[in-house]
Amino acid sequence: MRGFHDRLEHSDSSEREALQQLLDQPGRRSIRKTVLFGAGLIAAIGVAGVAVPFDSLLDRFPDHQTGRGQQQVLALGSGSSIVLDTDTAVRVNEGSGQDDVRLISGRVFAKVRDGRKRPFVVETPFGSAEAMGTAYSVEISNQTMVVEVAKSTVRVCPISGAARGCATLAPGDRALVRGDRVIKGTRVDPTVIGVWTSGWIEAVDEDLVSVLGRLNRYRVTPVGFDREALKGVRVSGSFPIKDQGAALRGIALSSGTIVTRSADGAITVKLDRTGSLAR
Repeated sequence: MRGFHDRLEHSDSSEREALQQLLDQPGRRSIRKTVLFGAGLIAAIGVAGVAVPFDSLLDRFPDHQTGRGQQQVLALGSGSSIVLDTDTAVRVNEGSGQDDVRLISGRVFAKVRDGRKRPFVVETPFGSAEAMGTAYSVEISNQTMVVEVAKSTVRVCPISGAARGCATLAPGDRALVRGDRVIKGTRVDPTVIGVWTSGWIEAVDEDLVSVLGRLNRYRVTPVGFDREALKGVRVSGSFPIKDQGAALRGIALSSGTIVTRSADGAITVKLDRTGSLAR
């Protein structure tokens, strides 16, 4: 069994893809059960005396995944839907009396159908967010689960599952889940939560460095900038995710910066020392 775990641990992407295709083939349920049962034994017994979480093995084979700059809408049979942001991976289970979405990496925005009788749950390695009819986002960032609520209420719990550690969030609430704690953050305008699902980055008197960081999430080659040099520079506006050139021109115009391109194609945002604007 240790060899099986090592194979999973060190296999390349082509091997993992081949295994996934094998598991997904019609009529291969017995094979799938065998592999998952083997994984379950590894999880239960552990490797070298250390328990291996079953979910961490299954997370190697997401049901849906987006690449850099991509977004995807998933319509669920219950009438609810989730939007996957760039660099996001999820597993989805609709057959357990509730909609279970396992966020492995990245960010999702859940639109839960009103009037549903079963809970909608987004789970991560750090905790869970459960709702009965709402719109909210869940993100994994820097080993932290981040939840923002746009509509209705969401119950957020740490992975420990202790009820005393849970918190109920209202529209505009933002919470971080770290360890066994749910930490309330600065409130957010609920109307801008999930605006990225429409293909835009919204900024209202926001730090330029933060906006450039958000834009870089969607770029294969990040835009370069000096954090210290741009410290204190503010920006406002709506910038299109899928038209990076227009987004950069809008950011430069709003912030009084310039966009330069080097001979090797590298793009950098700098303070405009001359009062002119590079196009």
